[in-house]
Amino acid sequence: MRRDAIKNTTDDNPNLIEVTEKLHPIYRILADVSFFVFLFFAFFGTSMPFQARNYDVQQIGSSNLINQVVYTLLFLLAAISVLPKLKQLIELIKKEQFLSLFLFWCTLSIVWSNYSFIALKRLFQFYTVVIICLSVLLHHDSLVAIMKHFKILLSIYLVLTLIAVLTIPGASDPTSYSWRGLTPSKNLLGQSALISILIWFNSIKQGNLPNKLISIFMLIISLILLFGSLSMTSISVFFIIVCLAILFKTERSLFYKLGIGNSYSAMVLIAVGFTFFVTYYTAPEVLTALPESFGKDATFTGRTELWSDIFQEVKNQFILGHGFNSFWGINNPNLYYLYQKYIWLPNQAHNGYLDILIDVGIIGLLLFIGLIIKYFINFRRLNKPHFWIWFFIAGLVINLQETTLFSPKHPSGIMLILAYLILFVELIRQQGEEQPLKQEN
Repeated sequence: MRRDAIKNTTDDNPNLIEVTEKLHPIYRILADVSFFVFLFFAFFGTSMPFQARNYDVQQIGSSNLINQVVYTLLFLLAAISVLPKLKQLIELIKKEQFLSLFLFWCTLSIVWSNYSFIALKRLFQFYTVVIICLSVLLHHDSLVAIMKHFKILLSIYLVLTLIAVLTIPGASDPTSYSWRGLTPSKNLLGQSALISILIWFNSIKQGNLPNKLISIFMLIISLILLFGSLSMTSISVFFIIVCLAILFKTERSLFYKLGIGNSYSAMVLIAVGFTFFVTYYTAPEVLTALPESFGKDATFTGRTELWSDIFQEVKNQFILGHGFNSFWGINNPNLYYLYQKYIWLPNQAHNGYLDILIDVGIIGLLLFIGLIIKYFINFRRLNKPHFWIWFFIAGLVINLQETTLFSPKHPSGIMLILAYLILFVELIRQQGEEQPLKQEN
């Protein structure tokens, strides 16, 4: 950051200012290293690729030593790197509020959790995601350096994944013949490919001709991997984003000139929502036929039945929840019934909002809804394009069918948190740029 910002954090102590100035590049290097390594394990995972699906209940509950070591070290690196940015961090917390409140409530839920140690371990992973994202954002005035991390990593990831699915039998699911690449499941590959599509499509609009050609090449690979994964959740989100992008593009290029820009988008989205609910109540067989046309049953591969059973458990702890990530602890006796009924051994509700409800109750869910509302309200206050909103939207939609929030193992959940934090960092910088002009007036 700027020199005056460093002075403010050191209380005008000349010796401390000098030391901080000298160490600042080191702190930034620590932030960059922790962020890049974190992204590496987020996309590549911490377990060996091409493993057969696990159907042993006891192994589901076993700890991953690599996870514990890697994320502990990354947390420490990021926490150290954020030390000279404490003033900016406090300012960010005051600005955004809801993520901090949600984190506080999740931490408090450990008190009433029956599996406090499990809740504490998984909450630590949540804190790791947040602190690593914060450390790299606070150390860079521009998002160019952060985007460079993604491009380097995804270039390696895409090429290796494509080679794997074309040459290694284990890179495909033996039951569905869908691609899973270097990840444990097709859904994780679909999420990674979707994120890659957004990044490389945005990159096409920037840089010189060689960089544009590289971006187009990577975009093509990303599309191949997305559709090869046969992950209907990620593919559906891809088409939703395309439709929204066309809607907003039409709004900006045509309807803003007519003075009805925002009204046009609102009317279209309301019409779509109204059509959906009318169809649901008057002709539900139409909605049932839609997933079947893509080779899926009306229960979304057993998800609706699972949601019904889990909601019965929600009623027992509706206000407070069972504690952060505590319900899916292997020692929970309530899981024995589920595992007898669902032999595929689910370790999530396959709905992020339902998992929030069962873990931290209606209070936690309301705080998260507040986070979403806060994001979109503040998005309107940003006076420049915000490409990262697509990751936020993608994460919200994906969690209607998967649980990817607040975990370092799911790229879409990481990108949602990163996009959220980027918005508020950008708002603070925008306010800092406008402030001198206001003082002069």
